[in-house]
Amino acid sequence: MRLLTESLNVLKRKKKIVKNCELMSCKNIFSASDIVSERFRHIPWFFDFIFKRSSIYRKEIIERDKSYNILKEIVERKAEKRKIDQEFDTFAQNTFLNRLLLLKDKMTEQQMKEHVYSVGSAGYETTGNAVAHCMLFLAQHDEVQKKAYEEILKVFPSDDTPITHQSLLELEFMERVMKESLRISPTVHAMVREAMNDFEVTPGQIIQKGTFVCINIYGLHHRKDLWGDDVESFNPDRFLPEHFHGKQQCFIPFSGEFLVIKILNILILQFPLISIIQVGRRNCIGYRYAFTSFKIMLVKLLRNFKFSSTLKFNELQFDRKIALKLIGPHLVKIERRQKL
Repeated sequence: MRLLTESLNVLKRKKKIVKNCELMSCKNIFSASDIVSERFRHIPWFFDFIFKRSSIYRKEIIERDKSYNILKEIVERKAEKRKIDQEFDTFAQNTFLNRLLLLKDKMTEQQMKEHVYSVGSAGYETTGNAVAHCMLFLAQHDEVQKKAYEEILKVFPSDDTPITHQSLLELEFMERVMKESLRISPTVHAMVREAMNDFEVTPGQIIQKGTFVCINIYGLHHRKDLWGDDVESFNPDRFLPEHFHGKQQCFIPFSGEFLVIKILNILILQFPLISIIQVGRRNCIGYRYAFTSFKIMLVKLLRNFKFSSTLKFNELQFDRKIALKLIGPHLVKIERRQKL
């Protein structure tokens, strides 16, 4: 929890410089992300020898280099600050950049840039989209927003009430809201994994070692046979224990590695659905941090603002790039709440 607070304090101290760097870096990262998405949609570009001869590849290299240069500047500034900051031995050492700098002698400059780039590219857009989509859904469902707001006031009766790990766990309805939002619009709508060994799905049907398997997360989250006839409605209570029991394997809010535990007689993309759990080395390394920061942002936003929208929930459409994005304007009206 203090990690998030420390990060906010750093931003406040270096507001102007960090803001400009972050805005430029975000723009370059998003542009590179869009290029990767376009590559997925053009089969000839799957082959490196074709893609590397395209103009879009040259554009990707330019955007990545811009991002790397900006991130390099941030890392160097942090390293210089670390040399003169007498408070480094306090909690500040637990921030991501400080932890990374402790390993500076064990990594090359390129490796450090790639680590920072990975966290930036995976953290900015995905978490930002998750919060934006959730706020839109709440703006379209006033009763759900009201119930979430009342729960926040109960757990955090004043602005001075500290946010702790334990207090966040008390926001049970809020957590159901977040999960339902991630079910409707998963941060990553699909993923590809390589079979490390031959695997027999059903008698006579084998996924051979080296085969790439695409998991359609969005499709899995929107199946009536799994979630009921109201699958296209926003209903946080579907994540109540009595309703969610037995469906854990059908909810994949973050991409990851999977452990096969059983096979269900359900077809998905013309293949039986394999019951899976998110575990392993390929699981999202930042999902706990992302989920915690997601909840804190909702607490701060809902406690201070009321949201409404003229957009109709059943008319929303999403563009399936690397991260799921809303098609069209994100029309949300924000009003400051009257303090009780």
